[in-house]
Amino acid sequence: MINIIKSVTAPLARRISLLASKCILNIINDKTATQNAQAEFFTDEVFDDAEVWQNFGFTSVPPSGSEGIALFVGGERTDPLIIATECKGKRLNNLNEGDAAVYSRGGEYIKGNADNSINIKSNKILIKNDKNELIDLISQICELLSQSTTNTMMGAQPLLNANKFAELKTKIKNSDQLHIAES
Repeated sequence: MINIIKSVTAPLARRISLLASKCILNIINDKTATQNAQAEFFTDEVFDDAEVWQNFGFTSVPPSGSEGIALFVGGERTDPLIIATECKGKRLNNLNEGDAAVYSRGGEYIKGNADNSINIKSNKILIKNDKNELIDLISQICELLSQSTTNTMMGAQPLLNANKFAELKTKIKNSDQLHIAES
């Protein structure tokens, strides 16, 4: 009787065991509506057009050689759906409970901390929006900062052109794009 049950349930057990697999992502194609990758599962099991599903509002191109977790809907080893990727050694780690971060292979990151602060690490920050008004104001502030600092025993001090900083703060405060809370 047990052998009969095993023979009847064996195909189902096989399909269940093949529902999810780890893989290595080799070639990533980000030019399609859903990102595709060449994914290598077992020896000789390579899919050239595995879909890489991403969470709404966030997208990334994993570096070649990243690991992935793929689902095979119905346990059929066709059309893998990669639902998560990991590039060990590149992930920002040592976060505290409640922290969250977006990071790149080069080490740049934006980290939201549990204490309601944000850390940004980058060699260059580029801000784009449809209204150039806000960008112009930020650019003017950066230009003033680069020209207006005076080095003292306490470090760089923005002492020059203080009235221009106050004017820019008023413009930003009155802008419908950005509001600065009073401290």
